[in-house]
Amino acid sequence: MKTALQRRRPRSQLTPDINPALTPSPPEYHFGLLIKEDKLLDYVISKDLLDDDDFPLHAFTSQVHATEYLQKLTENPTLYTAAPFSEKHDDLVVALYSNYTIRRNQYIDDHERQILDIIRKELSLEGQTPMWYWDTGNF
Repeated sequence: MKTALQRRRPRSQLTPDINPALTPSPPEYHFGLLIKEDKLLDYVISKDLLDDDDFPLHAFTSQVHATEYLQKLTENPTLYTAAPFSEKHDDLVVALYSNYTIRRNQYIDDHERQILDIIRKELSLEGQTPMWYWDTGNF
């Protein structure tokens, strides 16, 4: 497992080996901020984003509501959540784009920074650096 974790580690840069423009059919990676599923659920509850028919609560429901809310706050309709490879399988990435969508969805630096700052503030992720996270769907 340790070797798999090392190969699938988060990356700070979109390196050539995961860039579809440079490498044929690389695994999918998502660029964004990491959050625990239960922390995202707490956020959704704190913002009163749930409907009466959202019970019983589960991770997917919180992802949908959090994503819709953050899309409006950041004015970023392409914002989404994804499941990164992790040891405990309880992490999510609030992602701006993937290595496959970056060419059409990437923002200029200042706008990207503003979006990330809003997400950090909303989800109490201050100080977290966005990374490229390996998607669990690559198995």
